[in-house]
Amino acid sequence: MFPQISHFGYAEELAANKIRVRATNGIFWPEREAKSDKEVEMMGRALRITEKGLKRAIEVLKAVQTRLWKTIALERQNADFRNAPGRN
Repeated sequence: MFPQISHFGYAEELAANKIRVRATNGIFWPEREAKSDKEVEMMGRALRITEKGLKRAIEVLKAVQTRLWKTIALERQNADFRNAPGRN
């Protein structure tokens, strides 16, 4: 038995819909075994764009985290002040 999400499960589903599926020798189709220079260049560009995006996301999350901790600290101070003896 194979999980339904396996390649075998997909092949069965395609066959049930009258779509013929054949296995190939090897892991990749022959034309996909090697990337062209253009593909390698585009993959490198995509990687650089992704790295910049992730770097910016980390900067934003750090800034939000800092503001959040400052807000929590102020809320605690205010709660301490409101609950201080003699305040009522």
